[in-house]
This record gives sequence, C-alpha cells and structure tokens, in this order.
Amino acid sequence: MTNVYKAANSLFVSVKNRKKVFFDGKAKSITAINVSGEFDILPQHANFVTLIKDYLYIDRGLETEQKIDIKTGLLAVRHNKVDIYLDF
Repeated sequence: MTNVYKAANSLFVSVKNRKKVFFDGKAKSITAINVSGEFDILPQHANFVTLIKDYLYIDRGLETEQKIDIKTGLLAVRHNKVDIYLDF
C-alpha cells in the first residue's frame, strides 16, 4: 500500500480549530504536553492519539520554530501525518 504522507525526514502537519488554520505544511518535529508530560513527535513516529494542553511547538530549536499557546487539543499521528484540533 502506497501512502502519500511517507517522507524520510518530514512530517505533514495540520493545526486548526473550527474557525482558523494555524499551520498546514511540513515540519521536522512537534513538541507538546499531555497528562504524562512533554513529548516529541518526529518523522516515522508510531501511530498515536492523545489529548494535549498548554502549548505546542513546531520545529522546536530550529530557525522555523513556531510556538502556539493552546488550552486543549487533540493530537493524532497516522502514517507521518499529524492532525491537531484545538479547543474542540
């Protein structure tokens, strides 16, 4: 099965809520917080779903770094694509 989201060194990331798209594109990493603490999503990460809170970083530590402050969100990783739905 061929998957259009497979890339060796990038994630395809979408961050949005009902009214706005905050980010839609490629990234090297995602950093967020869930009930267990801070965690990172890197390319080729296992499929994963979690609730997140407080903030998330796209490309933390790189020139392309973006921080998004949030209240709550749902983060889902599947086949190198990260979908993040905020304030649902």
